[in-house]
Amino acid sequence: MAPIQHPTPCGMSTTLGIVDLNEDLLTLKQTSRSKFSQLPHEPVLQSLLDTFFRYCQNQPYVYFRQASFYRRFEKKELPEYLLMAMVALAARFSHEAFFESQQLEATTVYGRTTWNQIFDKAFDDDHDLVDIHMVQATNMLAVVDFTAGRHHLGWVKIGLAVRFAQSLQLSSEPRETLSLEEQDERRLTFWSVYLLDRLASCGVYRPPTIVDSDCSTLLPSDSPDTSDTVPSLRLLEEMDLIHEMGSMDPFVHTILMASALGRVERQTLQQQGSNERYPPWDSRSDFAAIYSLLLSFEGHSKITDVSFSDAINAHYIGTDGLIDHQKAGHFVFSTMLYHMNQCILHHPYLFRKRLESCKAQAPLSFVREVLRRSFEHAERLIVTVRTIQELGMTISSFYGYAMVVGGVVCRLFSHHDDNATSSAAKQLCQYAMEFLEHGRRLWGHYPKMAIALENFSPDPVVAGALVAATRSTGLCSDPSLQSMENLLDYGWLSDPARDPARFKFPAVNDRAPTDQVHSPNPFLSCEDNGMPNILDGEGVSGPPKLSSSDVRPTTEDQIVQIAGEGPSYDYGCIVLKDSDFDGVVQIQQDLELDLTTHLELDPWESFLADGRDSSNPFNAAKTPALRWTAHQLH
Repeated sequence: MAPIQHPTPCGMSTTLGIVDLNEDLLTLKQTSRSKFSQLPHEPVLQSLLDTFFRYCQNQPYVYFRQASFYRRFEKKELPEYLLMAMVALAARFSHEAFFESQQLEATTVYGRTTWNQIFDKAFDDDHDLVDIHMVQATNMLAVVDFTAGRHHLGWVKIGLAVRFAQSLQLSSEPRETLSLEEQDERRLTFWSVYLLDRLASCGVYRPPTIVDSDCSTLLPSDSPDTSDTVPSLRLLEEMDLIHEMGSMDPFVHTILMASALGRVERQTLQQQGSNERYPPWDSRSDFAAIYSLLLSFEGHSKITDVSFSDAINAHYIGTDGLIDHQKAGHFVFSTMLYHMNQCILHHPYLFRKRLESCKAQAPLSFVREVLRRSFEHAERLIVTVRTIQELGMTISSFYGYAMVVGGVVCRLFSHHDDNATSSAAKQLCQYAMEFLEHGRRLWGHYPKMAIALENFSPDPVVAGALVAATRSTGLCSDPSLQSMENLLDYGWLSDPARDPARFKFPAVNDRAPTDQVHSPNPFLSCEDNGMPNILDGEGVSGPPKLSSSDVRPTTEDQIVQIAGEGPSYDYGCIVLKDSDFDGVVQIQQDLELDLTTHLELDPWESFLADGRDSSNPFNAAKTPALRWTAHQLH
């Protein structure tokens, strides 16, 4: 009788336990015993911890205050697995010679070794109960897996981090017998788990695990060494009381917008709004409540009072004249989340699907206003994230998803019948593509997102109707929009196992050549120069399904399978100097969509030609010389 053949995720076959040891698996076995399976020596470790606090702290997660961490580190009170998880996150940002240009490998091996230790400690019957460091490290490893494209494993670790947090009752207020420092760390850790749960739940079939009503612990305080704290998350339901709070920890702003994201996801992506009693234009509807909530946050945070770049220059420049990445982290992230929430809430496709369930006819003025908001916030979203990149600020792994959200909306508006609107949308979509292409040097899932966005080619007639102020119905069933929901699914966009050709939208013969987005910049693809891209993560593939062997860690002796210028327009130019993206301009009342002015930004290759690029993606220009031109629409 012939031996039974067992298919494996990587296309190999095994014969009753005999593994076909190809070169990749042998390499992985060797690296499992490499120097990356143990902590580096003290000077290198200290450097990597400093890198963690510079580029990972408040980006957007924060588990402890830096001073408190270093006190315990010096006393050797921190477990090895926590330090290794921090190293796994910091490695991609480091230029330490220790890595020998193998940051990707180091991230993978450190992450695997950390997971083995956590698993053994957490599920050993004879071991003590789970502690807070297990929650912190597991949450960090979930980020490592997600950004490497191993989103199935990432989901498992997010789930475990949530359960670990629940077993420690982190969602409830800490005991008063704990020191203020310990209470603060418990709150920070829980809200970081909450935040990752919300961000990873961006998708149609991915409801968040943590429910807001279960979160009774207080929000973080900007004065953790005192007994002064801010209220719990119920504050979000009482935004009219926010003005009484005065200044709040910037982390709170991020949490509030993450909570709002959960409501936006349920209303739009998970289509709970379709079962709502009131239509979205009714003031009693959840749609109206969410929009009111977002506007209340905007009023309290004043994030749109001045330009994004002016706010950075005014509040987040350190004594050395450089941007304080850690201090600016949550201001940047909450601003991004605000515009993304608005963008998804008013998304043309999701909005049209909601209208299909309404018995009453939608007021055309309401349709027009929703479309205006959609494009306005897509524009703000793309410009904000682009500014972050050009200022040399830390690029969060989540910014790629935000750029796809904004890019998809702009791709739809590129088929609008107003030429100025269409042209501005095409250029904004190109900016989104350039961001993703350039970001591949740092995050392995960005190239997958770039492919998905570039392949999005909706039928021009259908897309034009989708963004027109009409009551047209049945548009969402058009074949050229068949995978729109995938483009709004964070997990799908990050999955290296998906076949891009399978999800490519039907080709459109009359697609305008300017819709084709190609990057002429040789720096955007290391492969084009014959150089391996150690940070793109493309060599790490993940299986489409998760087996128990993927979850249970392996011993060191076992083979480990790793889951794997745009055109110029003569419309009366307004020059905004020093990156003043948000200058106040007049809006023409006779424009169909009543759109704000659009920005014609320098193309990315001009940015590079000015010498503002370097091997370190975080080096900002010493002397900003960009001039940004806004064109008023007709």
